[in-house]
Amino acid sequence: MATNIYFHPGSVTNEERTKLLKQRGATIWLTGLSASGKSTIACALEQHLLHLHKFTYRLDGDNVRFGLNKDLGFDERSRNENIRRIGEVAKLFADGGCIVVTAFISPYRADRDVARQLHAQASIPFVEVFVDAPLEVVEERDPKGLYKKARAGEIKDFTGISAPYEAPPSPEIHIKTNEIEVADAVRIIAEYLTNNRVAISQGPGVCHRHRPQHSERRIKVPLSPGMSLVVPEAHQQFQHILRLLNTNVDGKRKIMYALTEIKGVGRRYSNLVCKKADVDLNKRAGDLNSDELERLVTIIQNPTQFKIPTWFLNRQKDIVDGKNSQILSNAVDSKLRDDLERLKKIRAHRGLRHFWGLRVRGQHTKTTGRRGKTVGVSKKRG
Repeated sequence: MATNIYFHPGSVTNEERTKLLKQRGATIWLTGLSASGKSTIACALEQHLLHLHKFTYRLDGDNVRFGLNKDLGFDERSRNENIRRIGEVAKLFADGGCIVVTAFISPYRADRDVARQLHAQASIPFVEVFVDAPLEVVEERDPKGLYKKARAGEIKDFTGISAPYEAPPSPEIHIKTNEIEVADAVRIIAEYLTNNRVAISQGPGVCHRHRPQHSERRIKVPLSPGMSLVVPEAHQQFQHILRLLNTNVDGKRKIMYALTEIKGVGRRYSNLVCKKADVDLNKRAGDLNSDELERLVTIIQNPTQFKIPTWFLNRQKDIVDGKNSQILSNAVDSKLRDDLERLKKIRAHRGLRHFWGLRVRGQHTKTTGRRGKTVGVSKKRG
């Protein structure tokens, strides 16, 4: 530690800051395996709190490695330093009155305890949320293809495969993402903040209409059919953000255009799905009820059962099973990776160009290699 330094207290007291902001700063620390749902829940919770006019900010494990922690790797020593820095940053945010939502694997119990003690010394609430999912479930999800690479030995020190994860023995909140929806997870955390007066001082609170009858520290709830990312208040019918097929959908857009935010759903397909579901094309996504949303999702996932022509689908006569289907969300990237790997193995022309990192002929590529404004052949002057 540096010497000849002195702490300089400010003129704004915590009581004054809390009174003006109408909230207390706090850190909500989400921990769990990769692909357990930490980032998804963190995004949803941040959106929910912001719509309740709460000053909040999210810190994500991947995001901070683009700047603050770009000098760190994934060995044990680097992981320790990664969490130490994040603990300090989260404490500073929370000390300024912000509700900080962190989404980090943070695999080592000792590192999480250090972050907790850091907050305790500053009298700042620290809420540990264990985002729990079995290893087989997260491997099946694998949106980034990391588990597949780790199993193949391409990634070293990967948590859950070649590096340990020490589960929290007594977190404030325990969420099993293989049993509940995102909206339920947000509701659980919001209820905890309200019931334990964490981060909330006066004025409108979080989810006052959802008050659990139990007082257990560890909270578990059954599966709920709700798909809304933002839990609305009793008087609020409009949903600003919807969670459909692992995608955040803007509730303010017309439903036909909102559905195109889901990877694998184009405008024509969205138009046809809305008509099949008997949903008004001009209706905003946030105004739809749960029945309408359920019909839309069912048709999107099962197009052939609703007599949608096969030429509408984006995966026809799949090389593996020969079926026609509509590939959606994370499955689009997964299928694309599999296709490219197959092309490389059979040494197809396109696969080899991908393998060598060369330009591949496509609708939006300059295949000639020219870097100027002109893509085609230029006429010579004079």
